[in-house]
Amino acid sequence: MSELQEQLAALRRRMARVAAECDEKYGKPENPYSTGVSHTFSTAFQVQEWFPGEEIVTEYGKHFETETFYARHRRHGSAELSELAELPHDLLETLSNGAVRDVPPQEWAFLDTETTGLAGGTGTAAFLVGVGRITPDGFRVRQFFMRDHGEEASQLDALTRHLEPFRVLITYNGRTFDQPLLETRYRLNRARSPLSSLAHLDLLYGARFNR
Repeated sequence: MSELQEQLAALRRRMARVAAECDEKYGKPENPYSTGVSHTFSTAFQVQEWFPGEEIVTEYGKHFETETFYARHRRHGSAELSELAELPHDLLETLSNGAVRDVPPQEWAFLDTETTGLAGGTGTAAFLVGVGRITPDGFRVRQFFMRDHGEEASQLDALTRHLEPFRVLITYNGRTFDQPLLETRYRLNRARSPLSSLAHLDLLYGARFNR
């Protein structure tokens, strides 16, 4: 079993213990995606058994993707999602101290990762990469899952193609963690990272220094 598989197996065992404790305390909830087959968190766990989405096949193999849509009439806090598409093109110029100029909201990519660890380096992989985007009809989040280490090349290839329409990358602590980690994974797969061609706005710095 590879290091990644061992880490995922440990995570599944932990999740199974938490789920069993919740079932015992609150009763077992109904799974809206259940097919009538009993599922357990084991080394045979497949994300498609629990989330709607599709298996994507690329020239580098396969991986799993799912997309969540938040309609423009929905609210997040005090704001309606419909207001996102109407944000001014020069908004990021102020937030980036002039580094990002005249980029419409439809060309902003909001990126985050879920990883096998926090140490970074070649031993840490992003088994999930999420990219949010503003669209005229609302907000969409596309998630790229690597179910096994052998699917990483396919996952990264799909991420590259997905990021092609965007000019700005927006993260929270992504400049020192998410971007360097992904660039390392691209290098290990002998592929060119698309992140270096995007202007990068890390919201952590503004949140930390403008209190």
